[in-house]
Amino acid sequence: AMSFAASANVVVRIGAVPVFVDVGLRNRNLEVSQIEAALTPRTRAIMPVHFAGLAADLDAVYALASRHRLRVIEDAAHAIGAAWRGRKIGSFGDIVCFSFHPNKNMTTIEGGALVTTDASVLTAIEQLRFHGIQRNAEGEIDVVRAGGKYNFSDVSARIGSAQLAKLDGFNRRRRELAGRYFKVLKEEDGLVLPERGDQDHCWHIFTVLIDYPRFGLTRPRLQRALHERGIGSGVHYPSIPALTFYRQLGYVPQRWPNALRIGRETLTLPLFPGMQDTDVERVVETLWKVLRGD
Repeated sequence: AMSFAASANVVVRIGAVPVFVDVGLRNRNLEVSQIEAALTPRTRAIMPVHFAGLAADLDAVYALASRHRLRVIEDAAHAIGAAWRGRKIGSFGDIVCFSFHPNKNMTTIEGGALVTTDASVLTAIEQLRFHGIQRNAEGEIDVVRAGGKYNFSDVSARIGSAQLAKLDGFNRRRRELAGRYFKVLKEEDGLVLPERGDQDHCWHIFTVLIDYPRFGLTRPRLQRALHERGIGSGVHYPSIPALTFYRQLGYVPQRWPNALRIGRETLTLPLFPGMQDTDVERVVETLWKVLRGD
């Protein structure tokens, strides 16, 4: 219930029904203990989202999927370079989807990648990504699916190759900056920090929860005040069931209270490899000045 809307939109677009599970308040990842109750005879797959670059509990997810004979489709849009128990996300598992949007840890400007060990899935994807084309041994073309055109351009692929070579360095710096945030930004009444994680976390974003009314503010007012002081911020994300489209489908956002609270209180602070430690300190100092009305 806590992700970018695309995670659920792709389910709706194929005529299937998204069934949401609530998330942990700090780690923002799905509560594995709630998955079983969400399953029905029509369930076909579980979609864990590795929020902010912190891996979901994949041991538990895959064990549950195996018992119920379900596919696992990992939304790893935030998690390029992250790991679960020392194993890189995408190096194991069923189907793993990455995003290379410009705001991700590495980019191809637009696009993404899908990783799978299932040959039948790979064949289908290769056909869908380029007009449904299939070639025989002589190179003759046939069309076997109503595919689209989802392949990388050569330019995008070249950018991605260069970025991939730098990914470990990017993520190492992101972990250092996150560590600096934890050192200088102390949790107080009205402000909740994210789960710290460990060296497997790739820190795509750094998000805090703020009880805005406690400080006499709204989130837009706080963001405007930060912007006026030269500090950008974001909102990642509203609760998916609270979005107009999903409410119109009959979802009641209060059924997923942690996601609803996160959507109401979340604020994304600056985090990118080009930042200096002093930038983190300035962000934290300015945030508290605005919150306290200084």
